[in-house]
Order: sequence, then C-alpha cells, then structure tokens
Amino acid sequence: MKLKNEQLRQNIILATTDLIIAQGFAGTSTVKVAKQAKTAQSNIYRYFENRQTLLLAVFKYHQQKLIAALAPLLDTTAAPLVQIDGLINAMIQFSLTDFDTMRVLALFRDQPNMRPLLPKISEDTFFAQLFKLIKHYQELKVVKPYYSEFLAAGVFSLIMNYALAVALDEIPAHQLTQQDVVALIHDFLLVK
Repeated sequence: MKLKNEQLRQNIILATTDLIIAQGFAGTSTVKVAKQAKTAQSNIYRYFENRQTLLLAVFKYHQQKLIAALAPLLDTTAAPLVQIDGLINAMIQFSLTDFDTMRVLALFRDQPNMRPLLPKISEDTFFAQLFKLIKHYQELKVVKPYYSEFLAAGVFSLIMNYALAVALDEIPAHQLTQQDVVALIHDFLLVK
C-alpha cells in the first residue's frame, strides 16, 4: 500500500477509535467516521468491506499495539514469577501510557455480539505462546488451575480498573500503588 493510502487508512482507524470511545459502538457509523476522518465515506469502503470489517481492524490495530509492548518481554526461559511480574508491570505501564488502546480493547471484549468475531488466541503467535506458558505455569502449580482465558480476563480487568481510577484521579498515589495492583493480581492468579 502506498504511504498516502496507508496514512488515510490509519486516519480512518484513529477516527473510528475516537468515535468508539466517545459514542460507543452504536454511535459509530461509517458516515460519522468519514466526517471525523475528514474524508469521503467511499474512502472507508476502499479499505474496509463493511462497518464490521472496519471495527475489527480497529481492534486488531490496538491489539497489535499491546502486543508490541509485551512481546519483547515474553521469555520462556525466565523464572515464572520474574516472567509474570515483568508482563504484569509492562501491561500496567502500557495501560497508564496508552489508556485509550486498553479502553478500546476492553470495549470490544465487553460486547457480546463482537466478542465471537475477535481473533482467537491460536491466530496470534504472541498469544499462543503466552497461553502455552500459562498452561506450563499451571502444570508447575505456580498459576491457579482455572480456565486460562478467564484468568487472563481477570488480570486485564484489574489492570483496567486501576488505570481508569488513575486516569480519573480517583486514587491518591499512596493509597494504591502499581505494586499493590501486582500484589492483588498475585492473589488472584497465583497458587499460594
């Protein structure tokens, strides 16, 4: 794709992101996206077959941003707690610095009609490796033996709630620190 075309595609994805955050999925039409992106609606259909394809592209864009932040830290040779804490801390930092990406991912996961359309764990190398590692940690009795996707969703929720509270300035820094959140995740995730 030519640079100019890629820039327009990116602009459409970012405009859609802004609308999803501001108005939710119901308030995000291709007409509104075109207006937000300052382009013709027909340009949207040059890149995306339909609204659903556009929405899934937005999810994948934000998912790739999260993966780019976490993938360099995935080390199957690291000690389990070192690996777990590294990923948790990186995800917390990412959620504090790129809150909108985390919000968009959470909004998609909270939509019962969108959730089945999202990419499967097996479709992404990073997530396939991560969940294989979680399974291994469960076999080592480091991680609780519950359904791994449920555990991951719980960790994501704890981190999102913390990031939201920080973004809204609801929590004084001394009352709940990042390390406190890591400790809460340990209680949720790890075998005692």
